[in-house]
Amino acid sequence: MLERAGMIWDVHEKNWETRYQELVEYKHKHGDCTPPQTEEYAELWTWVFVQRRMYSIRSAGMPSSMTDKRVEALDYISFIFNMHEEIWNLRLKELHEYKRNFGDCLVPKKFSSNPVLAKWVDQQRTQYKYLQDGQRSHLTSERLKLLEGVEFVWNVHIYKWNLRLQELELFFEMNGHTNVPAKGNNKSLVNWIRRQRSEYNKYINKEKAQMDGERVLSLRNAGLQLE
Repeated sequence: MLERAGMIWDVHEKNWETRYQELVEYKHKHGDCTPPQTEEYAELWTWVFVQRRMYSIRSAGMPSSMTDKRVEALDYISFIFNMHEEIWNLRLKELHEYKRNFGDCLVPKKFSSNPVLAKWVDQQRTQYKYLQDGQRSHLTSERLKLLEGVEFVWNVHIYKWNLRLQELELFFEMNGHTNVPAKGNNKSLVNWIRRQRSEYNKYINKEKAQMDGERVLSLRNAGLQLE
């Protein structure tokens, strides 16, 4: 009789299912499970926050209201339990958008349109350096693969140096020499060649320089006289 009258035996479970359905509807409308912290979605945002917290407690082996059934239900709608992971994925989407607009992933450090993305890109390069040095890094193999899939540039200085080298090689191929005239669009290349000769002099004099044997060989193979 009580059940026919709509008696709710477990109020907490009922409330959980109600919020879950709200999240399902939100995802159907917006395409994700991340409601904003606005007045309209304040209660749903709080509920989502609690689910992540409960999942974290469960993962730590402590008592939690996050049951297997709830995990399965949230997994079904691609709920992201780790907020840091969600933010990382959001930045990655923004990087994809940047590449569609600009043709590369070289987000400048001062990018007024999205300064958060600029900072994130710089952080990925720092984490990559940690990884290369054998230090603790947040750059997992999966993240590494995702970034390389979008042709992420790990070292901007090396990338730009190689671009100039390609310009030099093309000039040599077309002209048979590397006496690049300092006019028109060649000015940047001419300045780069001057820097390479300056760095080479430091290198042969055992001074600190941005030059090594590999670069010397590459420049000579491109037809550049360094002496």
